[in-house]
Amino acid sequence: MGRTEIVACIIVGFCVSAGISGCTRDQPITVGSKNFTEQVVLGEIVAQHLEHRLARRIDRKLNLGGTMLAHQALVRGEIDLYPEYTGTALTAILKLPPAHDPAASIALVRGEYQARFGLQWMDALGFNNTFAMVIRESDARKHNIVTLSDAAQYAPGWTLGVGYEFQQRPDGLAGLLKTYQLPLHGTPKTMWSLTETASKPSAVAVSTYSTRCSTSNR
Repeated sequence: MGRTEIVACIIVGFCVSAGISGCTRDQPITVGSKNFTEQVVLGEIVAQHLEHRLARRIDRKLNLGGTMLAHQALVRGEIDLYPEYTGTALTAILKLPPAHDPAASIALVRGEYQARFGLQWMDALGFNNTFAMVIRESDARKHNIVTLSDAAQYAPGWTLGVGYEFQQRPDGLAGLLKTYQLPLHGTPKTMWSLTETASKPSAVAVSTYSTRCSTSNR
């Protein structure tokens, strides 16, 4: 898998999957979100937009939990819509292999959500979201590391910290290691916060999120 393909398969547009058919103007629309900052902000943006455009009562159930909790809340009708990521839906919810074409991914997810759950997968919100690797600036300068290809040449190896979802996804940690052959010190560690790196030794690489308005092949 080349660099362009790994970026295309990880950087996928946000979409909102929604099941609000049957709502009347007397019933509120309930907006949900997962339990991290980006999701809570997106959920609030969607809620305020609906309030402004529809002039209806909008309830919020933000910060629900992880992917499956939010998905089940939608399926059960506890919420009417929430922001979701195409790649997450494809691999974590639908249990399908990663797709390298963003347009094909959206079409596949849209069809499967309708067929399996009776849910409508709406158009992308206009953002692309991916994982990014972060190292200390001092390590980057000392070893002249700018890209993942540079990091793969660091012979002593890396202490790798990753989030749980990145560790589980086939287009996450497995795809990263297969593509770049990063030398590692031991098993990757599950890390819940970037602040955990403060207590770690040097040569730490941590996966985090990067959100952009356009796809990059760099």
